[in-house]
Amino acid sequence: TYGTAVPYTASSQFTTSVLSNSETVGTVTLTGSGTGYIGTNTPAPVNAYTLTPSAAASGTFTAANYAITYVATTSALTVTPKALTITASAQSKSYGTAITTPATLQTANFTGNGFVNGQTTASMTVTLTYTGAAANAAVSGSPYTITPSAAAELTGKTNFNAANYTITYVSGNLTVNSLVVKWTGSQPYNGST
Repeated sequence: TYGTAVPYTASSQFTTSVLSNSETVGTVTLTGSGTGYIGTNTPAPVNAYTLTPSAAASGTFTAANYAITYVATTSALTVTPKALTITASAQSKSYGTAITTPATLQTANFTGNGFVNGQTTASMTVTLTYTGAAANAAVSGSPYTITPSAAAELTGKTNFNAANYTITYVSGNLTVNSLVVKWTGSQPYNGST
């Protein structure tokens, strides 16, 4: 899963064949098409990686006694997306007020749960679609729905890729509050009242 370091145990993550006299190979070096990820603490992006063995050593065998063929395994390592939940934050407005904020490229009014690798909502934008955004949205129809979608990397950032996540979007509520109106009146003096 994305965000998990790729494990590698040099003595167990390979197989051998045609060794004589019950000899054994102790270790091999594995390199992957995702160079820099195998056997490190650097999380690999979502992808299928080819693993290629080399440099057999240790154990009871002597490498010079064998003509060794190393066979790469296609898609031997598959990194799957990490679950991420994006939730629209609850908002409110007074009747008669319109929400004029552009729906796309929002950098606020949502939260995220499931980020890894130091990523946060500060790394991304989200599209927020409002029902009830118009000034004439009635109080009686409240709460309205705020629907998040289309998470993307924020311009200028380089550490968020939506493809590394399976994203679940959770709607939030937009509450329209009654408009407070204060009525005042006056009556011209008519000589008696």
